[in-house]
Amino acid sequence: LKERYSGTRLGRQELYGDILQDVEGALFNATNIEKNRVELTPELTRVVVAVDPAVTSNKNISGKRDSDETGIVVAGRGVDNHYYILGDYSGIFSPDMWIKTAIECYYKWEADFIVAETNQGGDLIEKLLRVQTLMFLIKEYTQSVARFYEQSQ
Repeated sequence: LKERYSGTRLGRQELYGDILQDVEGALFNATNIEKNRVELTPELTRVVVAVDPAVTSNKNISGKRDSDETGIVVAGRGVDNHYYILGDYSGIFSPDMWIKTAIECYYKWEADFIVAETNQGGDLIEKLLRVQTLMFLIKEYTQSVARFYEQSQ
């Protein structure tokens, strides 16, 4: 248990009893991002576009969008077996716009595939990809990238 969670936010809280001041539920925080920032990434063995979809893009009474963001992150695994966040393209988009953004990232970064969280929107993502006349390998998104990132791997 200690090996699995050591160096993670959950580990700090549960293993060491730290009181955490950063945003609860955030997978990444500014301190960790800055601590792990690199100038150059090594050669990458795999690149993926990860999508955590919001299924609405509603506007509230004042005309501002009040829906959740769709998370769109490009990540890669280096020859050093460490993981790198290459770009964050998240935002509040309609489903048509976030799928187009994900596809653009796929081509821009020469990704191997698109991964998506399947507990919300898995069928929608596959349908949108088909509508866009593209077939992608859809794999179940997990928080592994975030866990490895927190452990500085």
